[in-house]
Amino acid sequence: MVEETGQEVEVLEHFYTTDFFVPSAFNPTKQVISIYYLIKFKEPLKMKTSEKKFDFSELIDNAQSFRWIKISELDENEFTLPIDKVVGRMISQRFRK
Repeated sequence: MVEETGQEVEVLEHFYTTDFFVPSAFNPTKQVISIYYLIKFKEPLKMKTSEKKFDFSELIDNAQSFRWIKISELDENEFTLPIDKVVGRMISQRFRK
């Protein structure tokens, strides 16, 4: 998270580690493993966030945009990667009230 956001976090708990084969886009004989944690930021957020999809300040290669989605509105189809779709579904199941 420091690399992506410039901010330190506290890990609250391990949430999920990939438990199915996902081939690497760069080498289909290699497996992608993703590890997800529940975290909290140690300080108030300093990074720019949005509620709008693809809210880039400029359209350049490797541009990033961070946005918040209410868990009640979370849909696994918002995610591109198969692992993220699984985790989106898991988050919805665990945290929706």
